[in-house]
Order: sequence, then structure tokens, then C-alpha cells
Amino acid sequence: MSIRKHTAYNFVGSLVSLAVLLICVPWYLQLIGMERYGVLSILWLLFGYFGFFDFGIGRAVAHRVAGLSANADRRKIETLWAGLMLNLLLAAAGAFFLYFALRHVLTHWIAVDADLQEEVHASVFWVALSLIPSIASGALQGVVLGSKKFLLLNVVDVSGKTALQILPLATAFFLSPDLESIAQAILAARVLALLLWIFACRNSLPGSMLPSWKPGLARILWKYGSWVTVGMLLAPLLSGVERLVIGHLQGAAFVVLYVVPFSLIAPVALLSASLSNALFPRFAEEEHGAQLLAENAVFAILILVTPIMVAMSFLVQPFLSIWIDTEFSVQTIGVAQLLIVGFWANSLAKVFHTKLQGVGKPKVVAGIHLAELFPFLLILYLMTREWGILGAAFAWSIRSVVDMLLLGNRSGAWAFPPGQVLFGFGLVVSAALISTMLDLDILMLVLTGIPLVLLSLLWSWRLGLKDYVPALLSWMARK
Repeated sequence: MSIRKHTAYNFVGSLVSLAVLLICVPWYLQLIGMERYGVLSILWLLFGYFGFFDFGIGRAVAHRVAGLSANADRRKIETLWAGLMLNLLLAAAGAFFLYFALRHVLTHWIAVDADLQEEVHASVFWVALSLIPSIASGALQGVVLGSKKFLLLNVVDVSGKTALQILPLATAFFLSPDLESIAQAILAARVLALLLWIFACRNSLPGSMLPSWKPGLARILWKYGSWVTVGMLLAPLLSGVERLVIGHLQGAAFVVLYVVPFSLIAPVALLSASLSNALFPRFAEEEHGAQLLAENAVFAILILVTPIMVAMSFLVQPFLSIWIDTEFSVQTIGVAQLLIVGFWANSLAKVFHTKLQGVGKPKVVAGIHLAELFPFLLILYLMTREWGILGAAFAWSIRSVVDMLLLGNRSGAWAFPPGQVLFGFGLVVSAALISTMLDLDILMLVLTGIPLVLLSLLWSWRLGLKDYVPALLSWMARK
């Protein structure tokens, strides 16, 4: 199976998840309101943060399974059960701590209307309980990823994410829009996803899946996963904590003004994420070919993503005005444009990040993120206090650019002139600035947007799009 097909599966799966999100968000806002959706966003954020209680075991399982030979069935079964037992123990501890963390944050940190306080506290137990099936899925997902079953991986992943959006929405529509009912629906969706991952894992491993234990294997998984865990601990602080800061300084309703454009822009990095996920098991099994793989991937992402981001700069505000409404679009346009710049940098950083983890160097990624943490938190707090959601978006984008530079330097996968990256960055920044100043003047957006998009396409084409990408895809298809 080729990297090209793996990437295509990942990309299509991500697009389906995006389509579900785009359909559901306006319905959520209509059915439960801005305040409840803001609280729900914070619940999802904290839930995602406590995903670090996986402690990198899922990734460690994927890394080990990918490195085993095709006929090492028994060793794969041993890896699965070692990871699954660790995951279940860690999940129980995580759910316990998440319960008290949610109560503390939603009581003392986030400004919530008194009328919603009872709903918020009633929902906490169900959200915390949902962490157990979510983390337990990690080892199962690792087996599927390590086995390079990308079609199955994406079918199950999309099904789980769709259930996570649809079940709470259906509950709000047919039963009740209160947060406790929605939280119970979230738990049901997580359990359904766990059952799907069990089926997928059974499909990925031949023979019996009866428990098999090898002494010392849990320690091996823990050693690799421990540095991944540091990254997992830091990742939500580096991409997500801004929502808590906004909620603390401005209130839950303002979180929505940040979360919606963030959710809309984030999928632009799908191409990079899809390619990176497809390359991870290849990085793990091809130590000597990892460098060339990473260099080609980064260069392809640069010349593919830059024109997309430039076009997105001119399309995002008209889209928001149609998708939500004009007032919402005007309130969030600056945030969206800043996030576009940040996600451009994030697209390149994903390949650097995956390459370092794939070749067994998660410690390097963790060290870089730890160095970024405290300066970012300080800048984030000061900028959000001064400029609100605009300051939060600016701080996040600055951090994303710095992350790209640091990871690129340490991964060694930046094997092309920096001037090319600088020019692409300049194109995206220029498009973001111009479209922000034009507001919703459609005629001017068209007159200025088309030339800039064409310029970015011409730059990308001359840089290698016309022959490099087809050659890269052909090369990947043979791998």
C-alpha cells in the first residue's frame, strides 16, 4: 500500500469530519445558545487536555507494531495487551482527576451565568467518566496505525467523531438542551467509538486476541511514551489554553468567537496532518530513508498549502457571514486572519514533529515545547488582557511560527533555501492584512484576492508544483 493512498485516506477522512463539524456548529448555536456552547467548548478542551493520561502508550504501541515484522503476530498481541492494561489503569486515574479539575475550573475560572451553574456541575461527572473509553481506545488505535490499515483507521475515526457531534446534537433536539443530557450523550458516543476500535483492532491482528503478557514490555512502552506524554501535556497548553484565558478574562460567550473561526481554519492543515500520519510508521521502520521522506514531504506541503492559505484569507469572512451571520463575521475576522498565518506555520511544523517522533526522538519535541511554554503563557495572558480574542489569536500564531522554526531546525528536514519559506510566509501575511482591511467589500476582495492567489499559484508552480509534486506522488506510490 503506498503513502499516496494512505495520505488520501487520511485526507478524505478529515474532510468528512470537517463537513460534519460545519453542519453541526450552527445547529448547536441555535439549539443550546452561545453560553452553553461556550461551556461545552471548554469541557471538550479540558477533556482533550486530560487525554495526556494515555501517557503516550497509544503512540508507543503504534511505533512498536510498525517496527515488527509482518509475521510477528504473537509479539503484536503482547504489545496490544501491555498497552491496553496500562491504558485502562491510567484512564481510571485520569477520570478521577478530571472530575475535580472540571469542577474547579468551571466554578472559579470561567464566568458562567448563575442559571447554568446547576447544569454545568451535573455534567461534570459524565464528561469525566467519558475519559475511560476514550483513553482505552489508544492502544487499540495504535495497533491499527502501526499495522498501516489506514482505510480502516479513518473509517472508524470518522465514525467516532461523527457520533461525538451527532449524538449530543440529537439529544439537544429531541430530548433536552441542558448540559447534563448532552454530557450523557458524549459518554454514549465515546463507548460506541471504543467498540468500533475493538472491531478494527480485531481486523488488524490475525489469529486469537486472547490476553498474552510479556514481562518488561510495559516498561518499554512506558519509556517511549513518557517523552510523548511530556508533549501531550504541553500540547493543549500550547494550543487550547487560550480558550481558558479568554473564558477567564472575558466570559464563556467570547470563547465561541474564538473557537468557531479556529475550528474553521484548523482543517486547512489537514493535508499536512494526513501526510504526516501516513509517514509515521514509515519513519519508524525506515531509519535511513526517513530524512529524504521528511524533506520531500515538507517541500510538498510548502508549495501546496501556501496558495490554499492565501485563497482562504479572502474567502473566510464571506463564508462566516453566510455560515453564521454578518455580525459574527465582523466580530471574528481579525481572529480568523491571524489564525490563518499560524496554521500555515503549523502545517510545516507537523511534518517536523512527526519525523522526530517517528525516528524515536520524542524527547527533542518535548524539550522544544517545554522551552516555548512559559514565554507563550505570559504573552498570551498579556495580549488577551489588552486586546481580547484578537490578542489570543496573535499570541497563538506567534507561537506557531516559533514552533515551526525550532522543530524544523532540530529535525534536519529543512533542506531548501530559507528564502522560499520567507516568501511563502510573506504571501500569506500580505493576504491576511489586505483582506482584513477590506472588511466585507466583496468587489475589492475579488479585485485584490484574485491577483494574490494567482501570484501564489505562479510562485508555487515555478518552484516545483508543475513537476515536483507529480514526481513525488509517483515515487511515494512505489514505496
